[in-house]
Amino acid sequence: MPELPEVETVVRSLEKLIKNKRIIHVIVNYNKMIKTDINDFKNNLINQRFIGFKRRGKYLILELDDYILLSHLRMEGKFYYGKDINLKHIHVIFNLDDGNNLYYQDFRKFGTMSLFSKDIDIEKIINIGVDANSDEVDYLYLTNNLSKSNRSIKEMLLNQKVIAGIGNIYADEICHRCKIHPASTCSKLSKDDYKNLEKNIKLVLNEAIETGLKDISLDGRFDLSSINYLREKNICKYCNNEIIKIKHKGRGTYLCDKCQKLKK
Repeated sequence: MPELPEVETVVRSLEKLIKNKRIIHVIVNYNKMIKTDINDFKNNLINQRFIGFKRRGKYLILELDDYILLSHLRMEGKFYYGKDINLKHIHVIFNLDDGNNLYYQDFRKFGTMSLFSKDIDIEKIINIGVDANSDEVDYLYLTNNLSKSNRSIKEMLLNQKVIAGIGNIYADEICHRCKIHPASTCSKLSKDDYKNLEKNIKLVLNEAIETGLKDISLDGRFDLSSINYLREKNICKYCNNEIIKIKHKGRGTYLCDKCQKLKK
């Protein structure tokens, strides 16, 4: 699933490729993907230019002349830009005034698009927590919102209503760098734990973004192996212990059980 760093690379790629390009026609092959009125979606996009490109958590916010196009890639959503691209599972096509098309492909059909007028409060529509890569996610925010919780730290890092944009891989890496067991209860973590979280949340996400920008692409996928994220039977960079895999709340979770002691 594309997470914050992957979506950020998509946003930056789109800005390079389609900024100020005008939509001349819209084709929708799977109507259920459009979460606002389908006819308004197709008709109101005509003659609109792409003029602004933002990300909020895992959402793409594409600003047009008079509207906001909100997109979520979900599990498998990808954008392609070019002419006569012949791929299966293309569900939305934007014909552009430069002769190219912007294609949206989604094997599982979980992705969504919505069109809103610019006067709407998009934050209320999205209804998610603060962006994980923003300055708002500081020590004070973390302690105020996490330190009294009886949930695990990994659960809270993945809770999009609290911190938006962190996915499974990044939650495990953040916990490992902080030497916090992912299943540790938030209320049992120390002040130093929260200070380490403040630092490493941004470090992990920005490392991933920089890796993605070296090979920038519309689908946002990039080789994470260069960052050496946790994998089963890899060696912990702090103590040379073997990385193990456990199940936590139904999710595969990687950790070093020597460095990351459980706090319950």
